[in-house]
Amino acid sequence: MKRGEWHLPFADDEIEFDLYPHGPVTPACRARVSCARCARVSYLTHDGRRDISADLDLADKLQGDGHMSPFEHAAMAVDDTRYRGNFRGFVQWRKMLPGEAVFQR
Repeated sequence: MKRGEWHLPFADDEIEFDLYPHGPVTPACRARVSCARCARVSYLTHDGRRDISADLDLADKLQGDGHMSPFEHAAMAVDDTRYRGNFRGFVQWRKMLPGEAVFQR
């Protein structure tokens, strides 16, 4: 991938249209949807339907509860190969979130 491009599992181009009613379609919004859908793989099922509102709510809940591992899957390509988290050549969405490594309730 080229610098600035995003790796967003489960958040293909179809979400552009679906995200529109939820505000501006930003990389942050797309990353939140991807992270929520990655989390669903680990502890819920997708049950065959896509619900952007439910995805955004789940992403907010995961982050609020300090369940940060799903936020490691969405990542933006960068020019260098230094490690950022456990990726090289990418910056995980998790690493862009304030306080991602120190969770306090």
